[in-house]
Amino acid sequence: MDKEKEPTSAPTPGKGKWFAVGFSKVLKNAEMVEGNLDRIIDASLLGVCFVFLVAMLGLQQQQIDASLTLALVAFVVAIPILANSSIRYFYKVKPVVPDRPELEKTLLISAGIVKRFGWLVVIVGIIAVIRHLSPLAFYAFIASLILIIVAFVVIPVLVGMRNKQSSPTAKQESSSNTSSTPTSSTPVIMKLPPQAPNS
Repeated sequence: MDKEKEPTSAPTPGKGKWFAVGFSKVLKNAEMVEGNLDRIIDASLLGVCFVFLVAMLGLQQQQIDASLTLALVAFVVAIPILANSSIRYFYKVKPVVPDRPELEKTLLISAGIVKRFGWLVVIVGIIAVIRHLSPLAFYAFIASLILIIVAFVVIPVLVGMRNKQSSPTAKQESSSNTSSTPTSSTPVIMKLPPQAPNS
């Protein structure tokens, strides 16, 4: 008598093999996406990196100082990150592994962290190039950055704290004013002066 075939059970979570298989399923079932803003930003920053590398080809070794070295390292680190992020935004992940939802979350979280790290590295490289070109321009850039932080971070925080402190006193004043003023439902009696009798 033939033994009945037992149904194949789903791989137990926590095994690296199942995670790799699920990861490949997610990538295979992704669909194409067009007109993504993050992809445009990644491609633009990638172009900045390549323009800098092309400009570096015309420099001699004696002309490369510490600022240009820092910029070169930053752009070289950012190129594979931005290229990977730009290619990844061609596709949209679909939930294909219902019993392993952390696969999609892991993809999105890790990709977002890596993408923002690439943006930050490019910004560091641009600041290093500005520092090499002109110290005055570098200090002006730092001053404008501080101005932006003060205008859009420090001032709103101070205004919010001031509004919080003034809101209890305003509530107390409004409540006292409403209690002292008569309401519209309270009748007001006016006494008229007595009229003289007609002769």
